[in-house]
Amino acid sequence: MAKILIVEDNTDISNIYKSELEFNGFETLVVGSIVEMFPSIDEFSPDLILLDIMLPDGSGIDALKRIKTDEKYKGIKVVLISNIDAPAIINEAFANGADGYLIKAIILPSQLTDEVRNFLK
Repeated sequence: MAKILIVEDNTDISNIYKSELEFNGFETLVVGSIVEMFPSIDEFSPDLILLDIMLPDGSGIDALKRIKTDEKYKGIKVVLISNIDAPAIINEAFANGADGYLIKAIILPSQLTDEVRNFLK
């Protein structure tokens, strides 16, 4: 069973993602900030991180950079998930090692599960 760490400060959204992914057989953990994320990565050992860009304590892109440059996290896939649909931000995400980028406003929960499965292949 793959482990998914959801880093999302909106509890309504994170609960929907958590429920959908768990219903489809994934083990999940939800945190709402970057400061909670790094200890959770160490303890939970996720296979994939769904990372919001706009978090209360910083930028998800800055957190992505840290994950992708730290040798101990190199095997973890990171998919940014945001309502920001700006080419410059999306390009910045991929330039910094994002494995994927999803737009919250247009992805249905069932599509999220399919996307997660694809990213884990």
